[in-house]
Amino acid sequence: QAVQRMFFYIKDELKELGFLYSPFLKPVLQSVFGNISYAEPPITEAEYQLSLYRYKLDIGEDPNILYDLIYFTIMYCQDPLNNPLTGTLCLPKEMRE
Repeated sequence: QAVQRMFFYIKDELKELGFLYSPFLKPVLQSVFGNISYAEPPITEAEYQLSLYRYKLDIGEDPNILYDLIYFTIMYCQDPLNNPLTGTLCLPKEMRE
């Protein structure tokens, strides 16, 4: 809790310097504020692709996942800490304002 309060205290300075949403600070923020429940049973990329394919079939969309894979490749190569399997960092409301 002390570290969380420290980040609340220096939030404005981090934002002003452009570090608050930096990929270099994300691991620290994830460890302080994050939820690591995604780490329970890891799945492989192939299982992810199959689940995406199945999801598209279930909601009645075209099951072509190529465009989704291209999108994920572009988005998640820009920030190596983002991952479609684990999601992106979601900070508490006080840190996002």
